[in-house]
Amino acid sequence: MIMEDTLIMEHTTVVVEVLKVAVESQLFHLNNPAASSLYMNNSTLMEQNSNIKCHTDLNNVIYELVSSALVLCCPDQIVSLLEIGQWCQLGSTLYSQCHVEGIYMQGYAVDSSDPYNKWKFTPLYIDASMPIENGPVTSVLAEAFQAWLTSQTKKTGSNAYPYSDSGADVNGTLESVHLTNCLCSLMNHLRERGHDVLAICISLKLTPPMKSSESACSTSGTHGYQQILNILFKIIGGKKPDIPFAVSLLTLLHKKEALKALNELIKRFGVEYTKLLSVATAGKDFCTLNGLREVGEQFSVMHKRSSWGKRLSEFSISYKEAFKNAKAVGKVLSDLLAHPECPFSLVYEYCEDFDLDITEARILYLRTTLHSWSPEPPSEEVRPGALVQVEPPRQIFSKCQAIIDEISNQSHLQEMLIGELDGLSSYNYELLELIMEQLILLEVDEQRRQHLSRGLEVIDFLRVYPRYSPPGDLEIDEWVRSHPQSLCPPKISNYRLPFHDFFRRSKSMIKIVEAELNVSTIDIWLKACQTLKLNADQLCMFASQNTVTATLEQESNGNNKHSSEENAWQVCSGNNSLLENIKNVVGKIKHNELATACANWVVNRLPPGFDKVKAAENCMILAEEWRENCTDSKAAEAYERMNSRYTQLAVEHALHKYGLAEPKYIALTRTPIDLIFALYQHPSLDSLATLSTHSMPDINSCVSYICSVAGFRQVAIQLDLLEKWLPPPESGEALNTDETVTDFKIAFDPVSTSESDSHNDASLSRVIYLLRCCPQNEAVSYLLNRALCKDASVSAAHCLRALRCLLAIADEKTIQKCCGKAVTSIRMFLQTITYVSRLETLGHATNFQQFNNLDKHALVEGLWRSQRHNPQALTLVTDLCRDYKVMTTSLWGAVLTQLTNFLKLGQVDILTLERILLQIKSLSHLWVVPALTTAWTTIINYPFLKASCPISESSLSACVHSIDLLLRHCPVVVLTAPLLKHCTNLDLPVLALAIASADQVESHDIRAMAEKIPQSKLLYRYDKLKQMFSFPRHVEDVIECLKERV
Repeated sequence: MIMEDTLIMEHTTVVVEVLKVAVESQLFHLNNPAASSLYMNNSTLMEQNSNIKCHTDLNNVIYELVSSALVLCCPDQIVSLLEIGQWCQLGSTLYSQCHVEGIYMQGYAVDSSDPYNKWKFTPLYIDASMPIENGPVTSVLAEAFQAWLTSQTKKTGSNAYPYSDSGADVNGTLESVHLTNCLCSLMNHLRERGHDVLAICISLKLTPPMKSSESACSTSGTHGYQQILNILFKIIGGKKPDIPFAVSLLTLLHKKEALKALNELIKRFGVEYTKLLSVATAGKDFCTLNGLREVGEQFSVMHKRSSWGKRLSEFSISYKEAFKNAKAVGKVLSDLLAHPECPFSLVYEYCEDFDLDITEARILYLRTTLHSWSPEPPSEEVRPGALVQVEPPRQIFSKCQAIIDEISNQSHLQEMLIGELDGLSSYNYELLELIMEQLILLEVDEQRRQHLSRGLEVIDFLRVYPRYSPPGDLEIDEWVRSHPQSLCPPKISNYRLPFHDFFRRSKSMIKIVEAELNVSTIDIWLKACQTLKLNADQLCMFASQNTVTATLEQESNGNNKHSSEENAWQVCSGNNSLLENIKNVVGKIKHNELATACANWVVNRLPPGFDKVKAAENCMILAEEWRENCTDSKAAEAYERMNSRYTQLAVEHALHKYGLAEPKYIALTRTPIDLIFALYQHPSLDSLATLSTHSMPDINSCVSYICSVAGFRQVAIQLDLLEKWLPPPESGEALNTDETVTDFKIAFDPVSTSESDSHNDASLSRVIYLLRCCPQNEAVSYLLNRALCKDASVSAAHCLRALRCLLAIADEKTIQKCCGKAVTSIRMFLQTITYVSRLETLGHATNFQQFNNLDKHALVEGLWRSQRHNPQALTLVTDLCRDYKVMTTSLWGAVLTQLTNFLKLGQVDILTLERILLQIKSLSHLWVVPALTTAWTTIINYPFLKASCPISESSLSACVHSIDLLLRHCPVVVLTAPLLKHCTNLDLPVLALAIASADQVESHDIRAMAEKIPQSKLLYRYDKLKQMFSFPRHVEDVIECLKERV
């Protein structure tokens, strides 16, 4: 009761005294008072009694008392004291696991008397437990001491101790119900706090000894299978398993239960080979101890597999399948051989342990070594077409050679190498070369050796060839098919070609080669075509096609932003070097038909332009060579087609080159002769005014180019055209009837033309252009022959046109040199022949001599009488009167009146009447003729009458021109009132100021008129009209003054 008291620290002296009494009562029977007195007066014991502070100290005091009593007690009391001593020892053990005050202080030290605290010789298991509570321990000890005292009073001197031979005597102490309950609570508490081993030890100590046959059964039932299994799991699951202790625990169980426990541990540990190795070791020892041979062999196998599982785990090799299934041992061997750090000694040991064929292992080791290395491209970016240098795996070479030297079965080795030759990566040139070299040494058949030697030559070529194109679809599909674990070929495939396709000559080989060919690589492939067994002509064809395709794609990508120019004709060469390279490559094709077909393919792909023409010309030359070397009609037909296409393309190129690529001309490229005739009828040649302008196309150069391409004689064509166009048209419409000798100007300068000649004959203009393109001496000689021809069949108009052409293309010196006449005589002849021609047009047949002998007054009068209703006759009359001084006033009055009426009726153009009036304005004696004033008034008012408001730009220009005639050229007085009214109606106030300033009848206040016009409108109209003609000085001053005021 005192032991269980929580206030035991206050009753320490009482407890000691009680214990002393208990001990003395035991010693009293010794009949030795001196010894008892000596013991009770011991100074050491008294010192301990004075230092009791906790239950542990109290237990130690009891233990010391019992120990002292054992020294002096009688023999029949030894067992009884040993029993109480055992309970004290158990208490010390339990109290040592309780919480200790000051354990974290430096002064606390672990008991060094226990040798196992510093044991280092073998693994020693210690529970990883938590401190236990003092209460359960104290309760057990208190109940044990109480039970012991009770048993001693009942049976003094009996042998009722825990270690008696009789089980009934043991029950003397343990038959206390309270003690049993306390022991059960203590055991549970120990297990909860992790003191499993201590719980088992206490259970063993409290179990009485029995026969061996009964011991195992009772142990199993008493201590529990599950408890022992849990302790085994902790022991073997530790970092340093205590195997002897585990075996000792197994002996506490029945054999079947022990094996069951081992099997359960195996299941729990799975593939933790270190722990399984401990289980196997414990199992082996247990089976050896109990003579279980067959089961021990199983544990030996398990020990071997666990040992290899542990060793292989160091190489990160899975042994799971092989651990469970012996058939998977070979698979593990493959993984082991594949490890780069695996020495062959380990492989040899593995084969011996599992009875594997060492030769097969070497073969497998060689295969694995061959697959352990693959070439890798450099990490930095490499441009396509650059040669990638790969460092040879010399260590792999040495390793493979060492393995090969160890293999004695040559046929087996050869069989494996043949398989690896097909199975190894096509881009692994280094190891493929090693395999072929070994196969050559092993091969006895000469034909196969040559085949393998060719493979070495293929390797030599592929190693130094830089790949240009990435792997194609066929190559990728073949790689994925043969390497299902890979989604795409390795990176090195971007820089190396697949060896197997070239060595086996697969169907995809030509596709791979085709992608590599271009004008830069063709020479390399031609050198290797014999080794690779390729057709040289076919290689050249592919190279040409690939180069053209790549160039066009590049240009197409560059022209995406200018898609409108993509199909435009290229006048200049864009790829001259490309064409030369293509020509050289195609020229290497020995088969004429294939060369022609290849060149034809190039022509069809090139964009329209100069390059296409050059390619077509090369194609035509190749077709011509084919025709010359072959009598087959197919060659002749091909040449005709190529020649026709070249001619058409060259002609079209000429049109584009000289700015004549109009649809109507392009449509005639298939018939060059018709195109030439059409070009010489170009609209720019219809007028003498445009013959030599800078914007005029160079038609003659274009025709010369076409003739050179088509094989025509340009001189003959020009001569035919001269014969066609030099004679006047039959209708006579082509003759310029308004032109006279007076206003005709000789074009000594080839680029000068008459600005007023707006009605030049189109055919005459074309003839002049043709003649200017010919050698001048020949052209002058031809024209003089026509102009001075006295043949009656040659009309005067014909001679006139020839003469006009002569004066247009040659200078005075050239004409005098060729004809021997002065220019003045030629001018006189020109004047005479002009009038003769005009008279012929009007139906008055005459010739040069007859006209010179005619009376011009009579001729004028005759024309007036017979053809005064003909506007052409009237213009001829005015020219005759002016040139031959016929100044009859009545005649001029009648002619001007008639021409004015013709203008109003629209039968005469205003420019014709204006030209006549300007020519006679200097004849002052005609100013008094009323018809002259009427004519001037009519042409000045004519544009205003034709205009409407709002006035158009053309009408405004015509009105401004009429006012300019009024201000600068009109010699008579014209009434301005109608003009001012017209300006008001047409909203031309600024032009009205200019008209008012020219009024000679009535004076006008120009400033007042200007101030009435809105200033913004005035200034705007003034700035616009000022660009068209010059205002009178007075009007300019007024408007400038208004500007300054603004």
